[in-house]
Amino acid sequence: ILNILNYFDLLNTSIYKGLLVSFMIISVFISSLKLGNKTEKNGYLNGIIFGVIIVITLIILTLITKEKISISSIIYYLIILITSIIGSTIGINKKRTNT
Repeated sequence: ILNILNYFDLLNTSIYKGLLVSFMIISVFISSLKLGNKTEKNGYLNGIIFGVIIVITLIILTLITKEKISISSIIYYLIILITSIIGSTIGINKKRTNT
C-alpha cells in the first residue's frame, strides 16, 4: 500500500521512508516477542541471534543493490538489533508471568 501511495506521489518521500522504518521496527519487535514467548530461557540471546540474522540479511541486500553503507544505515541496523533483543526479552518475561 505504501508503494502505491508513493508511486502516485500521495506521500512525501520523508514520510514514506519514516513509515517504512517504523513498519520494519514494529515487525521485528513483534517477531522477536513471539520468539521470546516460545523460548524456555535466555530470551536476550535468542533476540541477539534473531537480530543479527536480520541485520546480516539487510547488509547483504544493501551490498547487492550497490548502495553505500552509511552511518545512518549502521544506526538503523543497531536499532533493529536492540529492538530484537528487547522484544525477545519482553516475550520471555511475559510468558513467565502468564504461567
